[in-house]
Order: sequence, then structure tokens, then C-alpha cells
Amino acid sequence: TINPRIFRLLRIFRAFRALRALRVLRTISFLKHLQIIVSTLLSSIPALGSTVLILGLVLYTFAIIGRSLYGEIYPRRFGTLGRAFFSLFQLITLDDWFEFYDTIKDRDPTVLIFLLVFIVLEAFVLLNLVIAVLVSNLTEASKATSRFYRKKRRARRAAIADAVQGGAAGAAVAAATAA
Repeated sequence: TINPRIFRLLRIFRAFRALRALRVLRTISFLKHLQIIVSTLLSSIPALGSTVLILGLVLYTFAIIGRSLYGEIYPRRFGTLGRAFFSLFQLITLDDWFEFYDTIKDRDPTVLIFLLVFIVLEAFVLLNLVIAVLVSNLTEASKATSRFYRKKRRARRAAIADAVQGGAAGAAVAAATAA
């Protein structure tokens, strides 16, 4: 019999094949800015992978700390490691952070320090690192694209200048031969 895991794996590969649809953007010449953005996103995947890995490790570390410190105080949010992980992921978006604080502050005043360190580290530092990677790659792609088009324009101007000079020289030679 065939293992059902193989079918699940094949479904994942089908999803990756769907990304090939982005190749159509190469043929669309009037969407150059969209091409730059898509190529930037695709070229940023390795750097973003590293950044997301760091973000996940810090999130996991804080989930363990939050589970051990606040698991009994606030089991709805920190009762299990999975709940703590999800709750902290929600905190990255700065959603309901005051509810976390308000619920736990009477029992454990150190929750403010925990939340401040987590929010500053994850929401401000690490998420801005993700944005910095994207902006840096977008800037590089934009510069490369502008260099390409500048080079193309220079080649076109040089071809036009050669044609004009060749045409004038050809006319002068024809006039000299005719005389």
C-alpha cells in the first residue's frame, strides 16, 4: 500500500508549482515595478528565512519563559506551550497586550517587564529587521533595473548616433563621387 504521507507531500509540491505562475510577470513589460517587487520578494527568501528563524527562536524562548512564569496564573493564555506560543504571536501584532498585562499584574507585577522586553524585541527590533531586509533588497533590485535601462538607452542612443553619422558620411561620399 502507498503511504498517505506521500500524497500530502505531493500536495505541497503542487502548491510550489503554483508559484511558477509568477513567471508570467517576466513577459509583461508594462508592469516593470511589479516585476521588481516580485523579484525582490523571491530573492529575499534566504535572508527572510534566517530572520524568521531568529524570530521563531526568540518567540519559542519567550513561550517557554511565559509558560513557566504565568502558566498557572493565566492558563487561558499560557496553560500549554502551544497556547503560550500562539498568545505571544498575537502579542507581536500588539493586539490585546493590555489585557495580558491587566489580567496578570495583580498576581505578578513582573509581567510588565516580560511584556516590555518581548514587545520591544519582537515587535520593534525583529519585525523591523524583516522590513529592513525587504527594503534593502528592493533598493538593490531598483538600482540594478535602473542601471539596465540606462545601459539600454545608451546603446540605443549610440546606435542612432552611428546611423546618423553613417548616413551623413554616406551622403558626403555619394556627393563626392557624383562630382
